Amino acid sequence: MAVLVCEAAKGGDQAAIAIQEKGARELADVAETCVKKLGFDRESEFLAGVWGSVFEKNKLFFKSYQQELTSRYPNCKVVFPEGDAADGAVGLAYDCLQGKVEFINDLLKPVICEGRIGHGSRWEEIGRIGFNGCTVKAVVRPN
Repeated sequence: MAVLVCEAAKGGDQAAIAIQEKGARELADVAETCVKKLGFDRESEFLAGVWGSVFEKNKLFFKSYQQELTSRYPNCKVVFPEGDAADGAVGLAYDCLQGKVEFINDLLKPVICEGRIGHGSRWEEIGRIGFNGCTVKAVVRPN
């Protein structure tokens, strides 16, 4: 159904445009909850990353969402990530190990961050973050 609404909105159908704008507002409501919980609303500027086909394939939806979020937070820049989810997980784990992510303990309890381990393998594990029985490992390829 979303694809049909998207196509109708591209064609100028006002009802479809209204549906997309409502969806963008509701998604911005969710983002706002995260912004407040993480304290980004108190920052001079912050990035809000978006991903997924609804943003990539639907420029009208992306524009509506971007306008909605930046109208609430002029200090926000809405961006597409430069990497994929694995890149983000590795970056978060690395930042956690370096002590650069202060909110991680509140965000992902219980969190386990381990120091550098690995013994000359092709990939070196530099840390792990555990959450609800799942583990994200940060690895790097040694030079």
